[in-house]
Amino acid sequence: MIPGFSTLPFGRATTRFDGQALKAVHNYFFIKGLDTLREGGILAFVTSAGVMDAPGNEPVRRYLMEHARLVSAVRLPNNLFTEYAGTEVASDLIVLQKWSEKRELTPDEQRFVSSSEIGNGIYLNDYHRDFKHAIHTTVSHEKSLYGQSALVLHYDGGPERIAERLRGILANDFAARLDTERYTQYLRPLHIPQAQTVPPTARRQNRVAAPQPVPTPEPASVAPTPEVSAPAASLFGSAAAVPIARRPLGQRRAGRNTDTTGMSDLFTQGNLFAQPAEAAEAADAPAAIAAPASENKDPWPFTGTMLPHYKERSLVLFEGQVGRLVGLTRQGCTFHPEELGTLSRYRAERYIPLRDTYQLLYRLEMQNEIEYKGLRRKLNGCYENFTALLGDLNKKENAAFILNDPGGREVLGLERFVEDRKQLSDILRRPVSFDPYELKHVDTAAEALTASLNKFGRVEFPYMESLASRSRQELIDELGDRIFYNPMVKGYEIRERLAAGNVVAKAE
Repeated sequence: MIPGFSTLPFGRATTRFDGQALKAVHNYFFIKGLDTLREGGILAFVTSAGVMDAPGNEPVRRYLMEHARLVSAVRLPNNLFTEYAGTEVASDLIVLQKWSEKRELTPDEQRFVSSSEIGNGIYLNDYHRDFKHAIHTTVSHEKSLYGQSALVLHYDGGPERIAERLRGILANDFAARLDTERYTQYLRPLHIPQAQTVPPTARRQNRVAAPQPVPTPEPASVAPTPEVSAPAASLFGSAAAVPIARRPLGQRRAGRNTDTTGMSDLFTQGNLFAQPAEAAEAADAPAAIAAPASENKDPWPFTGTMLPHYKERSLVLFEGQVGRLVGLTRQGCTFHPEELGTLSRYRAERYIPLRDTYQLLYRLEMQNEIEYKGLRRKLNGCYENFTALLGDLNKKENAAFILNDPGGREVLGLERFVEDRKQLSDILRRPVSFDPYELKHVDTAAEALTASLNKFGRVEFPYMESLASRSRQELIDELGDRIFYNPMVKGYEIRERLAAGNVVAKAE
């Protein structure tokens, strides 16, 4: 029943368990560790994220869930070990309670067994899809040490803050999932007679007085020792007391230490989990890992910033919820919360900032004809944040979700595929509503004419006048026979175009 806590060894060596070959050493230790536990015992291992994420480890995960209850599984940030080990690695803390006679898997345990691709060859365990059991402040898509695409979680705050977050998650999970009755099933109260003791005053007299024969005392009446209550059922020192018997001072079982008082708090090692559950729940935990708050499902007035591109039924993030704008007028509108699944909510939380940033960048550059480099970097960041975890925008399930938003079709235009090769929109690299390298001034009428032909393909006098700072008549006089008036189009054309086509009709 004593819990097992450890980090696992790693390596590629074929081992066997129950007739099956296991190529990863850490998988063998996980299964063998569970096998050595007594029923109801707890196993806690820190292991690489591959145990939970790798599709090839699904048989191992299924075996674990069929022989144990999932108490908790926490994705730790990649920079957890940087300060002490000088390395970054994706890892999980997995806590199981042995339960060999399980009949069925809970929904969380079913998700724990499965992992699926989230894009760019990255696999993520379905249990971590909502990131509620992941300690992180940022998520990014980077290359691993082996040059492969990887999901990287970072946490800003140091080991102490990580410990606080971890304590909060575990406090909630243990309170909800640990079977304390099964854990304490082998603890039995013992009724042991209290030993005869000698009063302190008698001991002092014996040290001073000469040795005298001591008569054999009459047997004292023996009363049963009352049961001592120790909170063995509490993993965090806050549960109800469970009776545990203690032996009299000096009385021991040969060859074995029988003191069970240390079981009152299983997780005092390193003082990581030593605070009560109430205090752990009160710790300042980020929204990504806190217990989900009750969401308001009734519509209420939208009081957020009304952006120019908002339309009827636009998707928005408002007061921590995803919803749509309904009844849009100049006076305001109503926010209607959307009931979304975990993955759909995840898409919405990454799509909405992408759409808003794209619309803002395009509008500002079109209005002011100024390049907004910082806003363009933000747009690229939003695009990477979406595609790194969910795949391309035009991926079937992503496109179906995005097209449910009135502004979604414009966002899908950020990428297109030509002969199965993805091409990104120019707006991700440069302004598209104006040419930042466009001429603002020329010195001659000839230069003004060339600029007009390059931009419009025709003689455009208002544009030429603004460039050359000359009147229309001055430009005509200076250009001379390079342009002629064509009555058929009622405007000026260059000499080459006027001389082309049906010259007779033009002459008549």
